[in-house]
Amino acid sequence: MSQNTKYALPLMKRFPGFDFIDGVDFTMEAEATHNRIKCVNWLTVLGDEIVAELGGDGPMRAALEPTCKIHEYPGGVVIQAGEYPQLGDATRGDIPEAYRMVARYTKPVRFEAYSSRLFRVPDNLDKKEETLRWIRRFD
Repeated sequence: MSQNTKYALPLMKRFPGFDFIDGVDFTMEAEATHNRIKCVNWLTVLGDEIVAELGGDGPMRAALEPTCKIHEYPGGVVIQAGEYPQLGDATRGDIPEAYRMVARYTKPVRFEAYSSRLFRVPDNLDKKEETLRWIRRFD
């Protein structure tokens, strides 16, 4: 998939609900950082350590419910941003509000220390800048 993302980038930019999954590139960029998230989406998984860093379960629920659902599991939570997944459409200013809420809440634990890129981009674009724009798409 990584090779083809430079062709998918316009769709990823237009429809912010699309996620990009490439564990290898993220792992290489994040290296030994294990307590940060790449970004958020309809379902965002947070381990107990990150939940604690964000202030705990109570403040999280107060900030996100009832728009978002918090599902507990042994070891953390899954935040569900709205009833159903949404693509949104950035060209129409349609950025799903529930996704924005989760992005704002989890911003302190989002990994942003990229040295290069998370995915391939066309040669005329800055790799790091496009990566940061994309992971910040719900801000």
